[in-house]
Amino acid sequence: PLVRFALSKLALNTTWILSCSLSSARWAATRRQRLSLSMTQGPAINVNSGPMRCGDGLAAPMQVFIGTDHHHRLAAQVLAHSLRSRSSVPIAITLLEQHQLERAGLYWRPRDPLQSTDFSFSRFLVPALLGFRGWGLYLDGDMLCLDDPANLWTLRDDQYAVQCVQHPVHAWGDAKMDGRVQTSYPRKNWSSLMLFNAARCLQLGVDAVNTASGLQLHRFEWLADDSLLGALPKRWNHLVQLDPPPPADQPPALVHWTLGGPWLEGYADAGDSLASLWRHELRQFQGVFV
Repeated sequence: PLVRFALSKLALNTTWILSCSLSSARWAATRRQRLSLSMTQGPAINVNSGPMRCGDGLAAPMQVFIGTDHHHRLAAQVLAHSLRSRSSVPIAITLLEQHQLERAGLYWRPRDPLQSTDFSFSRFLVPALLGFRGWGLYLDGDMLCLDDPANLWTLRDDQYAVQCVQHPVHAWGDAKMDGRVQTSYPRKNWSSLMLFNAARCLQLGVDAVNTASGLQLHRFEWLADDSLLGALPKRWNHLVQLDPPPPADQPPALVHWTLGGPWLEGYADAGDSLASLWRHELRQFQGVFV
């Protein structure tokens, strides 16, 4: 009887161990599958124009990407602060830094002689960084947000692959910022703020972004049809010293110092009262670390 009892006990323990092992193996396989999907497909988010929802019903963060130049990183950080402090919805902000993209094997194109910032071309990696799923907002780092960015986020329209402020032709001059070369071309500055419908931007693969010409990218020649390019209100990309000064009681929603901003020597008063707003935001940002 003792032998039979021991054998029975051993059989039960073996069955329990095998069951646990199988459960662990199934869990590990499921985990690997989920990780694989997250790496290849990006976050599982709703692409509808209304508020995005996660699987558990909570609002998913607004995905924002800021073009960042290593010479003027502070400007991008102040912009990020202005977005966070005014947003009425959860917001996830990524600074697009060239050295990180290079280390990740996502960016390898040589610097173009006409390239004025680190993010001249890396901005077009946003759909790939999203796994070609959901929506993402791209902003140049020389901006300041003065309105709730959720008001811009609600303008997403699934009929478009990308939406932007469609600026008229301006007299750009020959230089900008701290003496960098200024180039003129059709649709200039349209790509300085873009709402990407990532699933409809499959043409912007990593290889394409690294090999296409600058004009092909910035003039949206990668779109199959111009009907996929939607317009946004001008207040969401006010070009300082190029667009007419806004009325004092109607400030723009988003200010863009494309020619040079208050963080640069010689541009302390660019935009007059708008420059004062940037310095105020800088103090608010610095106060976070005091």
